[in-house]
Amino acid sequence: MRPTRTCTLLLGLTAGMTSMLLGSVPASAASPSADETWNLSKLGQTLCGEYDRDRPNWVFVQVTGDWTAEITFGVNGVPEDWKVLPDSPIPPGSNHDGTVQRLLRVVTPPLPPGATGTGYLWATDGTDTQTVALPIRSAERC
Repeated sequence: MRPTRTCTLLLGLTAGMTSMLLGSVPASAASPSADETWNLSKLGQTLCGEYDRDRPNWVFVQVTGDWTAEITFGVNGVPEDWKVLPDSPIPPGSNHDGTVQRLLRVVTPPLPPGATGTGYLWATDGTDTQTVALPIRSAERC
C-alpha cells in the first residue's frame, strides 16, 4: 500500500524539520514523482555500540521496484565521530526478488550504558529521497 502524496509530503516535512533540529546531514524528503516505482526497504535493522570499544555495524541497503536513475545512499542523524563507510551507488535497474544491493559499514565508538537514539538510512535518485529509521542502542556486547 503506497502512501498518498499528502501523507508523503507531511512525512517529508516532519523528517526535514527533525533533520534541521538535529543538525543532521542529507537532503530533505521530496514528494515522489508520479512515475516513482522504487522503495527503500525497511529491514528492521539497528545500530549497536558497545560500552568499552568501537563496534562495526553493517547496514544492508535494499531498493525494490524499478528505477531509471542512479540511487545514492548514506546514514544521517548519527554523531559526527561515528565512521560511515559508504559503498558505490546503485545503478539504474530493478529488483523484484528481495536482493540486497549494497552494504554500508557504520562504526560506533564506545557508548555509555543505556544510550539510545535514532539514525536514518537514506536513499535518493536525485528526485525522490526516502528514509528508514535505524534505532541506536548500547550493550555490553552486541
